[in-house]
Amino acid sequence: MTDLEPALPAGPHQLACRLNPQVQAWVRELEVLWAAVGMSINRFAAANPVDKGTVSRYLRGERIPRDHWFLDRLLAIQAEKGKEVSQEVREHLTGLQLEALQVAHPAEYRVRQVSDELELAVVSQREAERYARALEEQLAERQRQIAELTEQQARLRDAWNNDRATWQAGKDRLDGLITDLNQQILAITQDLAQARQRTARAEERCQQLEEILGRIEIGSGELVDPFQDVDINAPDAVAKALESLTNVGLRPLALTLAQRVDPTAVVVRNASNVARFLKSMEQAGAQAQARAVAEQIDINAVHVGHSAGLAHLLNSLRGLGAKMQADALADRIDINAIDVPHPYETSELLVALWQVGAKEKADALVDRIDINIIDVTRPNGLSPLLVALWRMGSKEKADALADRIDINIIDVTRPHGPVPWLVALWQVGAEEKADALVDRIDINAMDLTESYGIAKLLDALSGGGARQKACALAEQIDVNAITIRMDYEFEELVNSLRQAGAKGQARALAGRLNVAAVDVTYLHTVINLLDCLEKAGAHEKARDLAKRIDINAVDLTRMASVLATLGALRKAGAQEQVSALAWRMSRATVDIADPFTLADLLDSLWKVDAQEQARALAGRIDINAVDLTMSFHGEKLVDSLLQVNALEKARALAERARSRCWSGRA
Repeated sequence: MTDLEPALPAGPHQLACRLNPQVQAWVRELEVLWAAVGMSINRFAAANPVDKGTVSRYLRGERIPRDHWFLDRLLAIQAEKGKEVSQEVREHLTGLQLEALQVAHPAEYRVRQVSDELELAVVSQREAERYARALEEQLAERQRQIAELTEQQARLRDAWNNDRATWQAGKDRLDGLITDLNQQILAITQDLAQARQRTARAEERCQQLEEILGRIEIGSGELVDPFQDVDINAPDAVAKALESLTNVGLRPLALTLAQRVDPTAVVVRNASNVARFLKSMEQAGAQAQARAVAEQIDINAVHVGHSAGLAHLLNSLRGLGAKMQADALADRIDINAIDVPHPYETSELLVALWQVGAKEKADALVDRIDINIIDVTRPNGLSPLLVALWRMGSKEKADALADRIDINIIDVTRPHGPVPWLVALWQVGAEEKADALVDRIDINAMDLTESYGIAKLLDALSGGGARQKACALAEQIDVNAITIRMDYEFEELVNSLRQAGAKGQARALAGRLNVAAVDVTYLHTVINLLDCLEKAGAHEKARDLAKRIDINAVDLTRMASVLATLGALRKAGAQEQVSALAWRMSRATVDIADPFTLADLLDSLWKVDAQEQARALAGRIDINAVDLTMSFHGEKLVDSLLQVNALEKARALAERARSRCWSGRA
C-alpha cells in the first residue's frame, strides 16, 4: 500500500466477536468517516500530534480517544474538502464516542466528563466577564453624558436673566434627561452587581471543577481514585464532598461516592452531622443508600443533648422511612435533660417529635415550657414557638404567649419586620393583636426598596385579613426604585404584586427584567421565573428568557425537572428549545423502569407537539424491564404507548402484564 492510499482497519464484522456493541458502533462510523477523509495513517500522524500506532488502535477499536480533538480534526479535514457535516451528525458521532469510551475506559470517561464540564464553566466565566465589561462601559458612558448635561444645565442657569422662559423649558428637559439617565444607571448598576456575582460563581465553579479534575488525573495522565482522601465512614467529610460535587453539577460522581458508603460502618455521634450527611446523600440521588444508612444507625451512640441537631435528625429519619430508628431516637431523648433556652430550637424539636408520633414526649416538652420566663422583648424565634404550641393543641399556652407579646416593640420600619408575627398571630387566632400590628404599619414611612421583604409583607397581608392594606402597599411601590439582588426575589415580588391585585405594577416590574443578566444555570429558578412572566403578561420577556436556556445542560436523570422544563418552554412559545430537549430525551441513555414516569414523559412529549420524539422514545423502551408491580401504572403506560402509535410496544406490555394476572388493555 502506498502512502497516498488510506489505510483502513479490519471491518466491523471482524471485530464483533471481541468488541462491545457500543465500541463496534463507534468503529463503524469512524471507518466511514476515515474513508471520507481519504488520508493515510502515515500522513495523518505526520500532520498531527499522534503516532501511527495510536491512530491504528483508534481505527481498530482497541483504544477509544478520550479527548475530542481526534474527531474534531477528522471533521475539519472533511470540511476543508467541501464535505462539512451537519451539527446533528457531529453530535451523533460525539455521542457514539462517549458511549464507547464509557464501556471501554470508564475511568477516562469520568475524566472526559469533568473536562467537558470545566470547559463549559470557563466559557460561562468568560461570557460573564465580557458582559460585566460591557456594563461597565455603559455605566461610564451614562456618567459622561450626565457630566455633559450637567455642564449644559449650568450654562443655561447663567443665562436665566436673559431668557427665563427659554431657560426653564431647557432646564425641565435636561432635568428629565438626567432623571432618566439616573434610573438607567441604577438599573445598569444592579445588572452589573448581578453580572459580578455570576462571574464570582463561575470562578468558584471553575476552581471546584479544577480541584476535582486534579483528584482524578495527575500531571502524567495517570488516573487516581478521586475519593481516596475522603474518610468514607465520617459523615461530615462525606457530606462536604457530596455537597461540593452536587453544587457543580456532577451528580453522577456524587452518586458514585454515596454508593461507596458502607451503612454498617458509618461513625455516628453528632446528630447534626448525621442529618446533614443523610440530606447530602438524598440530594446526590442515593435515596436507597441513605435509607440503608438510616436503618443501620446506632441510635445509642447519638448524643441527645442538643435540641436543634435532634430535630434535624428526627426529620431526616422520618423522611427516609426509618420509622424504627426515629422511634428509638425519640425514646432516648430525656426531655428533662434537654437544653431548650431558645424558642426557635424548642419549636423545631416540638414539631419533629409530633411528626414522628412521639406525642407523649412532645407533651412533656410543652409542659416544661414556662411561658412566664420567656423573654418576649427579643422576638427572634417567638413566632415559630407560638405556631408550634398551637399545632400541638396547647391552646392555653399559645394564648398566654400571644397575650405577653408586646406588638409595640416589633420593628415595622422595614417590610420583613412584622411578617412572621402577622402570620403567627393570625394562625393561632389572635386576630386583635394581628389587626393592631397592621394598624401600626405606616406604608408612607416604610422603606419600600427591599424586594424580598416587600414580597413577604404583601403575601402576609393578602393571606390574612388585611387585603385593603396590601392593595395600598402595592400602589405605593415604585417598581423602578426597588433593589433586586437575586432572580428568585424578582419572581416572588412579581407574583406577590399580582396576587395583591396590582396587575399593572406586576407587569411594569416584569418589563424591567434584564433577560441577559439572568443566571440560567439554576434551572429550577428559571422555570419559576418563566411561569411568573407568563402570568404577569410579559410573554416576550418569557420567550427571550426561554431561548437562553442551555438544553444540553438539562439533567436528564431528573424526570421531574425535565417534565417541568418541557412545560415551561411550551408555555413560553420556545418551540425550537422544546424540540431540542425532546430530541435529547428521546436519544438519551436513561434507565427508567417506573411505568408512571415513562407515561408522564411520553404524554408530555405528545402535548408539546414532539410526536416524532415521543415515538422514538417509545421505541427504545425495554418492555421486559418495566416494573409492573402496580397495575394502574402499567395501564397508564399502555394508554400512553397507544397514544403515540407505538402499537407493538403497547401490545407486548399488555401481554407481559397479562402473564402476571393483570387485565391488559391493548
